Amino acid sequence: MLRWLFAGLLSVLVQPALASTEELSGAMIRAIRFGSDEITADMRLEFARAALVYWESFDSRIPRNSPSDSEWIKGELDTTDTQRIGRAINTPQYALSQLSARSESCVGSHRLLVDNIGGDMALELYLWLKVSYCYDGENIQSHLQRAGLSNGRADGSFNTQGVTMARDYITGKIANSVYQVD
Repeated sequence: MLRWLFAGLLSVLVQPALASTEELSGAMIRAIRFGSDEITADMRLEFARAALVYWESFDSRIPRNSPSDSEWIKGELDTTDTQRIGRAINTPQYALSQLSARSESCVGSHRLLVDNIGGDMALELYLWLKVSYCYDGENIQSHLQRAGLSNGRADGSFNTQGVTMARDYITGKIANSVYQVD
């Protein structure tokens, strides 16, 4: 028993320090090329990689509901009773389910994006527009607060300060650069 405890403690102690969400959000913002009119595939890849690291960290820190909580949420939402649905969507369990679903989707979508930058234009554009879903800061903050993971501010433990800037960058400059709109 003591050997297992020592091995577990040692594995925790030798893990590399993870960057804070503030640092990862900052890295994502720094990858945004505000002054550039032309956004090259290399610039898009740099941003996509920074965003992927941000979302992997975000996802890894979202607690998951227990199986019984997940079943309860599913049951509460599988009804036509609007009062039951209303109560359910205002619970921490619902907020956690929404956050984990979004973060898992964002990680997967960003991985696909990183692998497809500079290839087929239509696919890359589709993937950029797909990841824009990840950058709804108001919705994310609301769920973080309801789940008890944030005080509702973008500079909290789940730093989302760059989310709106990233969405605007993706749907503006990046989408235009992939499609080559003049």
